[in-house]
Amino acid sequence: MLAVLPDLPGPVTVQARGSLVSLVSPRRTFAVLKPTTKSRVDLGLRLDTTQPGGRFQPARGLGQATVRIPLTTPGEVDDEVRA
Repeated sequence: MLAVLPDLPGPVTVQARGSLVSLVSPRRTFAVLKPTTKSRVDLGLRLDTTQPGGRFQPARGLGQATVRIPLTTPGEVDDEVRA
């Protein structure tokens, strides 16, 4: 996920916070990465206009995130996740 950061518009700060990593824009935290199991990381996104469904699951325990995407391999970070 961190390899995608250079493609994002504007500055992004990576902040390690206990058991998760926050991705912060100048305005707010827009994403968090949290290891959930030995083989999965949850990407929590703050998407105010996106409802859980399909690949986007309800976010629980991920701060201000509104949806989460479970990731088990780097290959799952596809165009949909990047967008």
